[in-house]
Amino acid sequence: MADLAIGFALGFGLEDSGLVADDEASAPDNAYARLELAQLRRQLAELTGQLPDAEQRVIFRRYFQQQPFDEIAAGMGLTKGRISQIHHVALRRLRSDCASSMALRV
Repeated sequence: MADLAIGFALGFGLEDSGLVADDEASAPDNAYARLELAQLRRQLAELTGQLPDAEQRVIFRRYFQQQPFDEIAAGMGLTKGRISQIHHVALRRLRSDCASSMALRV
């Protein structure tokens, strides 16, 4: 469930990045679902802010700026493979942190 939530929220650019269309146009016509999505995005934005610097930059560039790994690699002076590794570690960390956070709420 955490994997789906993270993928969904990151896919929509997390919180009010201004780089994607308005949420309400694509969200289900359900006030509870919109509220839940907004809360999830806030939580993921907060968790992303707690990542190490390189992981934050990769997540920001990949999901907010929608850059492919080769562009991110060139901008950071790293190989595409290293960017992929950093991305993988960041997503694993976000999944773990999100699952932990959800467990604390229950």
